[in-house]
Amino acid sequence: MRLHVLLISAFALVLPMSWAGAALASSNASVASPEKPLVLVAAVGQRFTSVTQVKQTGSHLPPYRRQLVDAPDQVLNRIVLQGLDDSIAAVSPKTQRVLLSVPIPITDYGDAAVLERAAIEHVIASLRAMPRREDWGKVVVMTPAYRSMGRDGLGDRLRGLGLFYQTQCESNDVSCSWGSRPASGPQALTKEGETRPANFFVAPYSYLKCWVLDPVSLEVLEQYESLEHQKLAVSGGVMLDMRDLDNRAFIAKNIQTVVYRSVEAAVAQTELVGKISLGEVREVRDAKAQK
Repeated sequence: MRLHVLLISAFALVLPMSWAGAALASSNASVASPEKPLVLVAAVGQRFTSVTQVKQTGSHLPPYRRQLVDAPDQVLNRIVLQGLDDSIAAVSPKTQRVLLSVPIPITDYGDAAVLERAAIEHVIASLRAMPRREDWGKVVVMTPAYRSMGRDGLGDRLRGLGLFYQTQCESNDVSCSWGSRPASGPQALTKEGETRPANFFVAPYSYLKCWVLDPVSLEVLEQYESLEHQKLAVSGGVMLDMRDLDNRAFIAKNIQTVVYRSVEAAVAQTELVGKISLGEVREVRDAKAQK
């Protein structure tokens, strides 16, 4: 099966796919608050990245094959926005929250600073066109973070949301053939809930940048990044087969978990709400437009 079909099937297991609109707003406060509402913005783009490590034989090129997959109906923004909403609600349930989804231009080239700045400048331009910003509290924006260098056993030049496939043997041929692994190897989570060394793994990653803006001037008050991932493997020491429905569900659930964890870690660095602790990941529900 093609990768985009597998990913759409995986995302369908954790959230409905019917959300649309260039900028959709809703009030999610369970109790009305006299304070100005926080405006929460997701702007992580419409592309999910697949990065696969491949065997390198005498080439100076990076040993990775990359594929960009279009994610329809702003599904990536939806996952990030739900995590952002949950993060604030966990510590301040009475705070009124306005949710916005802002598409950003597809930009795949340039250094990290240029790409990050282009994303936030596009969001600021979109917000500047909205009236009555003086009625808002602070604006919290999530955009993709970019990393040129590899880290934590993942590839280089990763950005935003994606999957990293470690398809090459991480130890020695004998260990890989028998499904065994030295204890010092990368630790991966299995469907059985165990953490074990893995020769091969699939790793959902969420590289996000959190910006806190003044609602009127749209000046950047704070900015932080969060780079999260989770290595996933099977107990038998082979690659997770994406054709298997249970494996797709396992990966899909961890995509959402990693994104939520990344959002939580980013927001927790701000001065907005102090320490944040998220509960169990819940299914994403459609936001309703507020006029």
